[in-house]
Amino acid sequence: MAPAIGYFGKDKKAIFSLGCMGHGVSLTTLNGKTIAELITGQQTHRTDMFFVGRKMFPWPSDPIPYGLGNAIRGFMKLEDKLYYK
Repeated sequence: MAPAIGYFGKDKKAIFSLGCMGHGVSLTTLNGKTIAELITGQQTHRTDMFFVGRKMFPWPSDPIPYGLGNAIRGFMKLEDKLYYK
């Protein structure tokens, strides 16, 4: 996966780093240096990389756990309606 580094929210109080799994593990040192430069407000070649501040789109949740969770919640709501009127 391609890394993604950015700020949570517009107030820039917290930084996230994603995509550090599989082949991305080798980039964690680079990500750490990049985050340190972001924290200190430095403008470097690392902070200008494509993965810093890039827009992310949410991945859909896993269909089996999502469906199973909804089924369990639905059953529990039905049970409440039947037994606890």
